[in-house]
Parts: sequence; C-alpha cells; structure tokens
Amino acid sequence: MFPHHSESFLDDRLRVYFARLDRHFQRSEPREHAYAYLCTLLSRTPPPAALRNDGRNRLLTTARWSESDVRDEVRRIAQERLASSPSVLVVAEEAFVKRGDSSAGVARQYCAGSRRMENVQIGMYLVQSNTAGVAALVDRELYLPRSWVEDGARRARAGIPERLPAHGRAGLALAMLDRSLAAGTKASWVTSYDPKLGDDDSFRAALEERRMPYVLPATQGAHFTPRAAVPDGFERWHTNAWGGAYHSFGPRGSTTEDLYFVAGQASVAGGTLAVARSEVGLERYSVRKYRAWYRHMTLVMVAQVFLLLHGPQHPPAALAPPAAAPSSRTASAEPSAQVRNSPSPLWDGGLLPQIR
Repeated sequence: MFPHHSESFLDDRLRVYFARLDRHFQRSEPREHAYAYLCTLLSRTPPPAALRNDGRNRLLTTARWSESDVRDEVRRIAQERLASSPSVLVVAEEAFVKRGDSSAGVARQYCAGSRRMENVQIGMYLVQSNTAGVAALVDRELYLPRSWVEDGARRARAGIPERLPAHGRAGLALAMLDRSLAAGTKASWVTSYDPKLGDDDSFRAALEERRMPYVLPATQGAHFTPRAAVPDGFERWHTNAWGGAYHSFGPRGSTTEDLYFVAGQASVAGGTLAVARSEVGLERYSVRKYRAWYRHMTLVMVAQVFLLLHGPQHPPAALAPPAAAPSSRTASAEPSAQVRNSPSPLWDGGLLPQIR
C-alpha cells in the first residue's frame, strides 16, 4: 500500500496523525483500541496489547467517544489538502451484502454492483473532490428502508434511535451537505453517483432553496429544456447529454465545460470508494448495531484521509468520453473533442462562486 516509504516512517506519521484525534478519546482504553483498529484498516501491525477482540467490540459499541466529533475532526484535516482548489460535493452510495435480517438497515434492495436484488445494507457517503483531482470521504449515513423506519421493535433491537433527524435518501444527503457547508467546506457544486436523487423533485428544490448549484443525473429521459432564469442570478435547465439525462441548476453563464466537469466528479467519487473498499476496509465489518456501523465508517474515514495525506496518490477516475461531440458549446450539448482534451475553466478556478 505504501511502496515509497519505510515502515518506521509510516508508523511515525500514523502516530503523529492520530495524535490530532487524541482529545476525542478521553480514556486511554478506547484511544488505544481506536489506534489499533486504524492500524488494522491500513494493514499495519497494531500494538500487541490492543489486539483483543473484546476491546475492539467495545470500541464500536459501548466505549465513550463521539463518532460525530471524530468525523468533524477528520473533515477539518481533509481540508488541508482539499481547500487549495474549488471543490464539488458528490453524494454516493455503496451496498454491502449481508446474511440474515438483523444488521441495521439490511433488506432486499437493488445492488448496483451486482445489478440485481440482494440482501444488503446501503451506506450513503459524501465525497469532496477538488479540481486538482484530490478526493476524500467527509461524511457517511446509513440508509434505512421503509420496512425499518416503520418497525419500532426491529429498530430497537438494532439500537436505532426512536427519533432520527433525517431519513430517506434525500434527507440523509441534505443532512450531510448541510453539515459540510456549515463547517466551512469550500464547495460550490453538488452532483450524485446515482439518479435516484436527480429524480427527486423535493431534493432538487431543497438545493435550490439553499442556492446550491447542482448537476444531477436522472433516469427520466427528457427533451432539452431551454435555460430558465430564476432569482438571484441562477438558471435551471434539463438536458440529455454525455450519454444520459441531467438536471442542472447554477449561476448564469455556466458553460458546458463546467457542467461536464461537475458531472464527471461522480466517477472520481466512485474511484475513491473503490480504493476505500480495497485499501482501508470500507466493507470489512461484521457489526449489526446501528451505532457500530457509524463508528466503523468513521474510522474508515480516518484511514482514508491518512492514505490521502501519506499514501500513494491515485489519479482521479477518467470520465468516459461522450458518444458524440457536436461543436455547440451550450449546455444543451456535449463538449467538443477540443474541450474534452483541455482543462475546464473549473480547473483554473474561473467559475465556482462559494455557496454558503
């Protein structure tokens, strides 16, 4: 995983990195087990005294530490690499195949990876990707199907709170976006990896209320809708482009290259999650309780940001070339071959007003 660094150098770097999280683990036991868990996720050798399974289980279930505070700290650390360039926030999903029906949120649902119905948990993630090609996991939520939302006894067995501040894909996505922007994240567009959010009228309306520009894939085929001006210097339109349908909302004057770049960050997010699966243990968990899922995923975020800071630099995933390349540069069409092979204005920081 770390071909260019010595073992001792990486162990030292990991200790220095984890020290920034120390204050969120007030007791030594959960702090030691959290560090050991991080070592395991990164395929490092954990301290021998922290290898006990009972300690690991307590870390994910009953130990006193706030996974929300650690998440926020990791987001702040990630900004040290991300804030130098304008960013796009990508809402993405990952499905985790599970046996039985006891794990929080598990149900027979469509799994995009296998392209069939399977017994899965669905995690929703917020990935921040900047114009330099750097991407980090900055938030996570567990999606609860309606069968779980409506079954109080089942929720109680899985440790799911009686009242949740948000649920449903749109509610969870908005909660993650609001937290990130409230924390000062310098991101100016939103896109998603899955068309379910683009098809959701209420989600798009909520983004527009926040004056948060978006380029969202949709399953609804539609004819090109001319740009329609909306208050405060924004425009809204729908187009068939780049091999699919997209809903867009952004500042007046947004170019085709801008929209193409934003839509392409979904591929970067997919690559980031693929690396998280293969290198930092995103799917290596066997917990059933609701809070334990969040704690595992929070520590995965810790590991992924360490890899971002000190591991090999993975290039952003390539955006598949459009099927056609008409010469028009309006947002109703795909960019020309010259545009595809040259930097978007986003890469030079030419657009992207900060949305707060």
